[in-house]
Amino acid sequence: QPSNLNRQLVALMSTLGRNKAEVMAERIKDIDPDTKTEVLPRFYRPDDDLDLSGTDWIIDAIDDVEAKTALICRARELGVNIVSAMGAAGKTGTDFVVADLAGTQVCPLAKVMRKRLREKGVEHLPVVYSTEKPVPRNGELGTLSYVPGSAGLTLAGYVIREILE
Repeated sequence: QPSNLNRQLVALMSTLGRNKAEVMAERIKDIDPDTKTEVLPRFYRPDDDLDLSGTDWIIDAIDDVEAKTALICRARELGVNIVSAMGAAGKTGTDFVVADLAGTQVCPLAKVMRKRLREKGVEHLPVVYSTEKPVPRNGELGTLSYVPGSAGLTLAGYVIREILE
């Protein structure tokens, strides 16, 4: 989608119209041909039957609240480790931290997720969120090009550190 051009590494004019999971798998293969990737070219939905049983870690970067809630609850049911990205829109810096969802502040998505997950019996969850208050520009919460990447690297770093410990 053209709206991804400013914020997703694999979103290029040459890849418009192609599935980003497949494009990312090609990029990974270009970096290391021995890397095994499994491409799941679909959106996760609340009623998804995706088999997560052999999964060690999930990095949740879903922006749909219903699907995000369902994935987190499913991971918890299966005992799969999960870390979740909170909102990046309206942020101008790289003030991302890893915290427990219960202790987040200033993030509108985190507030919604705390309520939703509490209703489902989930009180604690590692999340990456920005301590910066979101600032609307022209009445909208847009996303600067480097901000999702900063959040993504923070998520990846967290999982790598957890695996190494």
